[in-house]
Order: sequence, then structure tokens, then C-alpha cells
Amino acid sequence: MINIKEQEDVLKKIPEMHQTHFIVLMSKNNESAFRQLNVLKNFSEDINIAKWLNINVKTFRDYTFKKNSKVKADLSEHVIMLLSLFKHGKKAFGSYEAFEAWLNKEHFTLSWEKPSEYLSTIKGIEFINNLVTGLEYGDNV
Repeated sequence: MINIKEQEDVLKKIPEMHQTHFIVLMSKNNESAFRQLNVLKNFSEDINIAKWLNINVKTFRDYTFKKNSKVKADLSEHVIMLLSLFKHGKKAFGSYEAFEAWLNKEHFTLSWEKPSEYLSTIKGIEFINNLVTGLEYGDNV
């Protein structure tokens, strides 16, 4: 696990989701992937994160234990997008814990699916981010 100070340092560098060019540039040559993956570990269970990233749990754990693991750009982009979503979620819900609780609760607007079910694709992450934005402006999600 990564400590809170390191977590905040990593998250400061994560661009907002609408800053696509920064996300693409950061994911192309991501030297911080190890730290970013370890920040994700603070937000959810390994099995959930592996599911979101479309990798198996062992692979996810290997990435979080080996500092020199090479992470492909598409996986790095996915990690950055998830971290950007969690940053936005904290802002909207007040804490990461409250946001994760919302992610894991079934919602009628999603045909009684959990928002976390949409996090395995970039478009799904963007969709959930848009729902969070809607909540900030009073939508009933």
C-alpha cells in the first residue's frame, strides 16, 4: 500500500478527465504506473481493480509489487482514467469511501446495475464521470 502523502502526490499529477491530451501523453511514457496502481489499491479490492482493468488478479498484484514492471499504454491510460474518476468522485462525494460506496450500489437509472460495472472500458469510465457531474448539478442518479 501507498501512504496518504504519496497518494496525494500521485493524484495531484493526474489530469482531469476532459484533459484528453494530458492523459494520452502521460499514458504513453508512464514512469509512475507502479505508484498509480498502488494508489488504486487504496480505493478498492484487488479483484475489483483487476476486473476494471481487464487483467487477472495475479497480473495486477505483480504490477503493484514490481517497481520496474512495464505497463502498456492502454493499461496505463485506463489506470489514469480511473484515478481521474476517483479524484472527481472525492470532490463530488466528499471522500473516496463515500464515492466507492456509491460505485458499488445498484441504481435505478442504470437498470439496477452498479456504476462500478461500467469501469472496464474508457467510454464506461467517461459515462460514470458524466453521471457524477450530473449529481454535482442536482441530477437524481
